[in-house]
Amino acid sequence: MIDAIDVAIEDKLEQIQNIKEKQLQRELKKEIKDLQRQKSLYSKAVKLIDLDSKVLALLDTPDYNLLANITPILSHLEEEKIEEFNKIRQEGDVALYLRKVDLSGKDLRGVDLHEADLSETKLIATKLTMSNLNGAKLKGADLSGADLRSADLYGAFLSGANLTRADVRGADLKVMIDFADANLTRADIRGVDLAGMVNFAGATLHDVDFTRICH
Repeated sequence: MIDAIDVAIEDKLEQIQNIKEKQLQRELKKEIKDLQRQKSLYSKAVKLIDLDSKVLALLDTPDYNLLANITPILSHLEEEKIEEFNKIRQEGDVALYLRKVDLSGKDLRGVDLHEADLSETKLIATKLTMSNLNGAKLKGADLSGADLRSADLYGAFLSGANLTRADVRGADLKVMIDFADANLTRADIRGVDLAGMVNFAGATLHDVDFTRICH
C-alpha cells in the first residue's frame, strides 16, 4: 500500500507540472498533502498489529486510500495498543471512511472514531464502551445489540440506524443527536442525558423506558 501511495503522489506531482491553472495546482497540492498524512498514519498504525499472512494480504491492495485498509487494523488492534492508535489518528487528522463494512462483534472499546463515516456499517453486538463517536455518521448503521455504554455520541448522526436492544446506558447524548427514523426497540437508555436537542422524529421506540433518564 505504501508503494501505491507513493505512485499516487508522483502522479499528482507530474500533473502539477503539466497544469498551468493555479486553482487546479492548489487542489492537487492539497490532495498530495492528504496522501502524505494517510501514508504516515498507515505506516504507524500497521506497526501496532501482528501482521500474519492473512492480515497482510488484506492490507496489501492497490487502493491507496487508507480507509479501505483500516478495518483489518481495527479488527486486530490489541487492547494495550488502543491509546497509541488514538494518538496516531488524532495527530494525523485523517478522517475514517468505513461505510458498509462489517465490524460486528469486534471489540472497539475506547477506540477514537470521532467524525468517522460509519453509514450503513454493521456493528451488531460490537463493543463500543467508552468509544469516541463524537460527530460520527451512523446513518442506517446496524447497532443492534451493540454495547454503547458511556460512549461519546455528542453530535452523532444516527438517523435510520438500528439500535434494537442496544445498551446506551450513560452515553453522552447531550447535544444535537439525530435519531430520526431510527429503531430503538428495547434499547437500554437508563442514565442517558437527553437535555439537549435530540431528534426522535419517526423513530421506533417500542419498550423503551424513559423514566430513568436525565433531562
